[in-house]
Amino acid sequence: MSTSNTKLKITYGTAEEADGSKTFNNMNPEATNEALVSTANTFVSLQNKQVREISRIDTTVISG
Repeated sequence: MSTSNTKLKITYGTAEEADGSKTFNNMNPEATNEALVSTANTFVSLQNKQVREISRIDTTVISG
């Protein structure tokens, strides 16, 4: 039986240099990329940091 895990990662900084990141675990694996970007933008709007990158990290365990 396989299990899936989706994370949302927001990396802060400029194109030349990262300045930290924040990862949100246990996102809905069925969420669309657009929904995850919208969620990330909501969190970003609460901060004064510049966003460098928004990433979706999907992990699927296929054995064990």
